[in-house]
Amino acid sequence: MADAASLKDVPSDFGEYFLPYKPCLRQRIQARKFSNESYISKLQLFHGRDGDIDVKSVVFRSQRKNDDGHMVNMSIGRSCVSNAICSCKAG
Repeated sequence: MADAASLKDVPSDFGEYFLPYKPCLRQRIQARKFSNESYISKLQLFHGRDGDIDVKSVVFRSQRKNDDGHMVNMSIGRSCVSNAICSCKAG
């Protein structure tokens, strides 16, 4: 298993750099709501290959929080999200 990482290891411009547009106020409010209501849990960060940060977490659907969450794995590089996998039907 890779070494544990922290949020300090994620690039500081991650949100601004990876989104092709600036989120509107409604989208920012919704994102804050998801964060505050714990739709994302068991967040783990690891140092991956080539300086990437590997993120593993459990994410709940907004309409069915009582169901089991989906496992989400993604690799955040310095210039892009190089890999993203979800256990949902869409993948």
